[in-house]
Amino acid sequence: MLTKDNLNQLKHNGWRTCILLIGEKRWRKMQVEQLTSLYPKDTGIELTNPLQAANYQNYLGRELNYLWFDSEYGINPDKVAALSGCLLPGGLLILSFEQVDKDNDLNNFMPWQNEDKPYISLFNQRLFNLASKNNRVITYYQGAKNKAYKVENLDKIWSRPNKLTPEQVNIVNSIGQQSKGHFLITADRGRGKSVCLAQLALELEKIHPSKAIYVTAPSKKNLDSFFEWHNQHTIVSSQLNYIAPDALANSAKQIDFLLIDEAAAIPEQLRQQIVTKARHVTYATTLHGYEGSGQTFNLKFKQFLTRHDCGLMEYKLTTPIRWSENDPLEGWLNRTYLLSTDNSSYDLSKNIKIDWVSPMQLMNDESELEQIFGLLSQAHYRTTPSDLRYILDSPSLLIACIKNDRNQVVASALISQEGKLEPDLTAQILKGERRPKGHLLPQSVIVSSGLTQFANMLGWRIVRIAVQPNIQTLGLGSKLLQWLTKEATKNSEIEYIATSFSSTDNLLTFWKKQNFDLIRTGLTRDKASANFSVIMYKPISSLANQLNTKLTINCLEQINYYLASNYADVKPSLLWRWYSALSPNIAHDQIIDKEVILLVSTTSADIYSFKPKLTNFCIMNANTLLLKLSENESDLLAHYFLKQSPIEKICEMFKFTGKKQLTHNIRKILVKLCS
Repeated sequence: MLTKDNLNQLKHNGWRTCILLIGEKRWRKMQVEQLTSLYPKDTGIELTNPLQAANYQNYLGRELNYLWFDSEYGINPDKVAALSGCLLPGGLLILSFEQVDKDNDLNNFMPWQNEDKPYISLFNQRLFNLASKNNRVITYYQGAKNKAYKVENLDKIWSRPNKLTPEQVNIVNSIGQQSKGHFLITADRGRGKSVCLAQLALELEKIHPSKAIYVTAPSKKNLDSFFEWHNQHTIVSSQLNYIAPDALANSAKQIDFLLIDEAAAIPEQLRQQIVTKARHVTYATTLHGYEGSGQTFNLKFKQFLTRHDCGLMEYKLTTPIRWSENDPLEGWLNRTYLLSTDNSSYDLSKNIKIDWVSPMQLMNDESELEQIFGLLSQAHYRTTPSDLRYILDSPSLLIACIKNDRNQVVASALISQEGKLEPDLTAQILKGERRPKGHLLPQSVIVSSGLTQFANMLGWRIVRIAVQPNIQTLGLGSKLLQWLTKEATKNSEIEYIATSFSSTDNLLTFWKKQNFDLIRTGLTRDKASANFSVIMYKPISSLANQLNTKLTINCLEQINYYLASNYADVKPSLLWRWYSALSPNIAHDQIIDKEVILLVSTTSADIYSFKPKLTNFCIMNANTLLLKLSENESDLLAHYFLKQSPIEKICEMFKFTGKKQLTHNIRKILVKLCS
């Protein structure tokens, strides 16, 4: 077992290490007690409390001597990846298992049909395979003759820097000299971003002694390192104030300087509200090792800032501060959880091949696994270490890939097979008594529509689809979906293909072109993306076709009903795309006479009296509207007919002199739409 001398050697080298324990519960606990007794009391975390495990993000930003995850409580990859960044040199990451391939976190990846069936975890097998090839990972088996652990003692003593690195100094000086703007500091764990942010606060206090400076983070505990550095280098200052993110979002006051630590862990919509509160905002965040939220920041929030003309200056910290540059734990975690995959761009060849890939194939081909996971990480902001486990361990997951003639993955899709729920289970879902794992789409559809027949159909939900960024305009995504449709049609059991995503203009347009129809819009904005989620659906069987019409009508009724409330702030272009994406087979109570529309549009007939009929006409012709009208024209129709905004507000927005000019322009646009 590890000794005090071993720990001192690890600290001497600036290293942290991972220990794997495999044995019965009592033995595991005894080993952990021996290991943690080498450290001062209360300097680590044992994630064996469900509430503690659920709120693990509260520990980000702290410094720890050890972390213990046990298979009885689930060894969740996201939590391991995030919290290990808090470990100090000489620190231990302890992962303990009853059996190599058994872990209660595996239950999270088992669909309803497989919940009680024995299943071998390929993810854990891979973890142990990589550990066995790494002489810096310690593995102890109960009852086995385990080798004594020896730490290579380096000649050079590692010491934690007691002052800022040149990287940090340059960043602080650059940001501190700016009077306004948005500044982003990114770093992998342990690179000193919190200290950099704290030093920036000190610099701003010096330069602007009369200005208030606010700091925020997902939790005040995340700022332990920040305040430790700040308080060591100044007398207590009234300039620096902590404010919770939600309190800041709800505050009406404008502030001068705002510092945001662990920015990627703050929900997207909350971040967007915070942006407007200060003229000088600095974000510090980690882009790897989180729940995928770092990629949210990288892909989505930066786009939001650009759209709102918020110039963004970016800085990156690369030098490790909390541990040495060749720290074994960081290297092993990056390798095991693919936290820093090589996102190489591959060229498209004339000869491409599309085929299924099995988890066992990926277990035996590390390069292909890296390519698929790296591609998904690039393309989707929610890709996390748990997705790697999902790929290897979920029995309901299908993986399809397009490869070029050099066998490189240029596009990939993850598909979840869902449905065939028993009638009793469906009834329990409708009553809110059950939420079976692995059947997201059937549950969402039957709860929102009441169409219980949907639960009995077997379908494919496209969870992710990704194409290499440098070849995204060449139609590979469409080719992959066409191939999947053919594969589903060949499979007599599959009755539909569907997908759910955070709706944007581009994504809705793409899926509509693939002949997917909109069957559901969410009623609240997604926390991570700040958009409404949607479900789009392509029926294959005759029953799926019949249900498609009913589902589309339900969706149409929902959009119409919530236009003035839940969807009041949805931008006009997205509303029209929602309507455009509805099935063209919707049954309507009345036929809209185009001649009546033209009559109202070209005469002085009371347009207000015909407003319901005109609104319905625009909705039914949403696709034509998007093709024929300018953005300004379609926005005007959206505010007048869909949102029913006040006349005064519309005139102000579109710079009309009054109601008469507004009505004249509405008539002109309707004539254009009818032509």
